[in-house]
Amino acid sequence: MPLSETSKRAGSSQHRTDTMIGAGMRVEGHVAFSGVLRVQGEILGDVACQGDAGDTVVVDATGSVTGAVGAPRIVVRGRVLGPLHSAQSIDIQQGGRVVGDASYRHIAIHAGGLVEGALTPALPIDADREAPTGQAPRAHDESPTERRGGRGALAAAALALAVAAGLWLSRPPATPAPPAADMAAKEAAPPPSAPPAAAEPVAAPAPAAPPAAPARPAEAVEETTVQGVNPAKPAGVFLLVSKAPSVLYRKKREEEGEGTRLAVPRGKTVSIAIGRNELFRVAEGRDLEIFYQGRKVAPKTIETGAWMRFVPQGARPPGEERPAESDDGAAR
Repeated sequence: MPLSETSKRAGSSQHRTDTMIGAGMRVEGHVAFSGVLRVQGEILGDVACQGDAGDTVVVDATGSVTGAVGAPRIVVRGRVLGPLHSAQSIDIQQGGRVVGDASYRHIAIHAGGLVEGALTPALPIDADREAPTGQAPRAHDESPTERRGGRGALAAAALALAVAAGLWLSRPPATPAPPAADMAAKEAAPPPSAPPAAAEPVAAPAPAAPPAAPARPAEAVEETTVQGVNPAKPAGVFLLVSKAPSVLYRKKREEEGEGTRLAVPRGKTVSIAIGRNELFRVAEGRDLEIFYQGRKVAPKTIETGAWMRFVPQGARPPGEERPAESDDGAAR
């Protein structure tokens, strides 16, 4: 920002010296001055002005201040490690460095100058404070129009108050609140009778389920007895030779349905245990052979898919005089 005329006039004071801190000197403590203070040495402490508005602090290129600097005008060519407070102007010239905040009315930072801190401009001085000492500021003269406007505003306010008072007095009397007992009785009273709601239609009874059909008699299970011929062979298993993948079912004689599924891979020869009172039948795959106690089951029996009951040699099923199977092959 450019310097004001007052700050420019202060430039002439930079060449004047009232107090000198010479080069090579070191001052530790607070420094108070009036007039123009020139710092070419080192100050370890605050610097404050006790004079008038024309007092100035000049920190030359060889000088440094470690502390706060407060004066109407501040000129920095050297180094200041602390805040600057100026009522008039701050001038940071080439080579000057300030590490701290700065408050001012006018400030100038030249090329090569540096400020590391916040810059806060001061509020402008109003006309009343700039008036000469001992002279009171001149009061504002009211024009006739302004005086009439003020009286008119007062009259309008008085009229508004009169209207509000009239409305207040003419309001109807407030109805007293009913006693709490009456309110409770009113709340407890049943609500006024409402027209009876239309009766919901009664759903027609569901039609009775038709009588269950009589259970069909269980179909007779086609059963074939395979009689063993060699007591030396095991009676509790039969031998199955599968030339193609096949599926057998096994179940108890009194059991309904298919029972348990048995899958035999192709080319396998397996021994299948026979449980008490169990039946077997071939459901899939007819290219196989079954042997029981030296008897080969007839291929026709296998192809029909009939249930087979295996009876050891010497044991006869009730009502049978001879085995149902003929001996088709030699014992295995």
